[in-house]
Amino acid sequence: MRGTSLETLDREGVRYSVWIDECPACQGIWFDEGELSHFDNVTELVILEIRRIPRHDAQSKALKCPQCPDGPVMEKVESHEDRRVVMDLCPVCKGVWLDGGELQAIQQDGALSALIKLRRWLQQGEPE
Repeated sequence: MRGTSLETLDREGVRYSVWIDECPACQGIWFDEGELSHFDNVTELVILEIRRIPRHDAQSKALKCPQCPDGPVMEKVESHEDRRVVMDLCPVCKGVWLDGGELQAIQQDGALSALIKLRRWLQQGEPE
């Protein structure tokens, strides 16, 4: 992330259009405060889930904020969509860094997982 200029990309969906910054070297994505919320309800149903997220030791490395002038160390936050995804949150500007593959991991839902969530929702009245 550090030392590589981020490229600004327009990500469009059915109900949103957001400019995000992506690192061409590692495919990590920077979301300014509030931008990641546009992707919260985007779920791609796939037959076979293949999640290409970094190993836990790689996700636990301290990262500095790419946006703030002094580059404060970002806090580690577990994704509520996929507990294996550890996001980096800047305590100053509230931006979020996702490593390459993490956005896809929190947006994909395998057929079996979707059926389990549907069953829980039908039984309890609230999805996981």
